[in-house]
Amino acid sequence: MTPQQFWDMPPSVFVQKVEGYYRRENRAAYYYRETYALHYNLNRGEKNPAITGEDVLTFLGEKPKRERKTKPMVWTEEEIAKAEFRANGWQWPPPGDWRQARIALHRGEPWSPVEESTIDNDSTPTNQES
Repeated sequence: MTPQQFWDMPPSVFVQKVEGYYRRENRAAYYYRETYALHYNLNRGEKNPAITGEDVLTFLGEKPKRERKTKPMVWTEEEIAKAEFRANGWQWPPPGDWRQARIALHRGEPWSPVEESTIDNDSTPTNQES
């Protein structure tokens, strides 16, 4: 379509073209979601419920047939930091404050905490019998 044809088009024709585009795109997505549901149902275990295409993907304007059974996972800040440390090969828990270590990780700096320990390392417990 040339720019002149586009600008000469009435709004009703433009709306029809947009609806046709979405119909063609939904046809491809419909094929995907039904194929995915078929493969899942063929390979599911006996105890797992069967799914339909609507469970895999919902189109615009479609309402899901069933509610989600699980709540979305919400991670705490410490759990996110733990995953980041392990993904980057750092030990968990880091020595010192993990929040400061996380800032160093995001900056790409090496982490070397300041020793604030009040424990006397020279004294070792002994077994003395009275």
